[in-house]
Amino acid sequence: MSDQTHELCMAAVQQDGWALQYVKEQTPELCMAAVKQNGYALEYVRPEFKYLFE
Repeated sequence: MSDQTHELCMAAVQQDGWALQYVKEQTPELCMAAVKQNGYALEYVRPEFKYLFE
């Protein structure tokens, strides 16, 4: 997606955590929402946000 707003990305990851792999600018909030929806989305969390899940 070219017009990725925070709101659009949040809606996507809340519906399907796997969508995190397509988010260009991850935030801690987006990562948490994605992993909450699907624990396997942790695979796509950027290294700088992995500490959130330790």
